[in-house]
Amino acid sequence: MSELPDDVWRRIMVIGVENLVLNFEDLCRLSLTYKRLYKLSNEDSLWFLMLHQEFYYDEEDGTIASKKDSYKLRYSQPCPPPPPPFDPTSSSPWDNFFIS
Repeated sequence: MSELPDDVWRRIMVIGVENLVLNFEDLCRLSLTYKRLYKLSNEDSLWFLMLHQEFYYDEEDGTIASKKDSYKLRYSQPCPPPPPPFDPTSSSPWDNFFIS
């Protein structure tokens, strides 16, 4: 394990995140196994990738110290409720839009 350079481990983690093989729980578990992996799994570039994939995150947020903290904040928030089911019998503001 110590023979692989950090760049190789970093690339393995990035590939895992990109291919949806590693999720945030996996990265947290991985960080508990080895000191070097702890350091690498906490890098902002990796968490930025996770934020972008799961939450379509593009902007910088200066109020939060790290991307991992930003991910934890977004992940802990409840998902918005789903939209109501489509009802073809209900009236719509578009009903009068089209000329008959």
